Amino acid sequence: MLANARRAVAALGEVAGSLEEAAPTIDEPLRVYGPISSAGAAANYAEAVAGSESDLTDYARSNIERGAALSGPDVAKAYANVDRFRARMRAFFDDYDVLLMPTLARGAYPHGEIIREIEGQRINAFALSILYTTAFSLTQQPAASVPTGFDENGMPTAIQIVGRRGADATVFRVAAALEESLPWADAQPPLD
Repeated sequence: MLANARRAVAALGEVAGSLEEAAPTIDEPLRVYGPISSAGAAANYAEAVAGSESDLTDYARSNIERGAALSGPDVAKAYANVDRFRARMRAFFDDYDVLLMPTLARGAYPHGEIIREIEGQRINAFALSILYTTAFSLTQQPAASVPTGFDENGMPTAIQIVGRRGADATVFRVAAALEESLPWADAQPPLD
């Protein structure tokens, strides 16, 4: 996966000119997003699913339960954390036009398989699937995910291109340049 991301960055460097390795200093997005997601789940779905909780996935049920346990001050603090998170991302994009990063923290996994561990560390499979994309839902920044190839298991990989808030056209231009440099439309994983 990382090899494909590096190849995509190198391909963009050939057409874009200057690239610089940099990373924004931010909190883990899920720590910021989690309480807001849970509060929203409780507010929007708790009444609708009352009495049918056993029909929910473990994640949906626990998300609603976590949200119901939050106090008003907890939710207010979560929104204050989002404001700080957005300010840090705005400051990062004062110096950079786009941020390039893998779309997922690991390669895609086969349908029905749940990944519980990466390099010996226990992980939350759902959290892993949204870790890198959630940040930009919180900051309301434009982002595009462009395929970069396949990993050692034949699963697709992608790179995410993130721009300044309101700079959708820049993100589209970079995505188009990457697609032109690394065409993928005809690529297909093995269908065993």
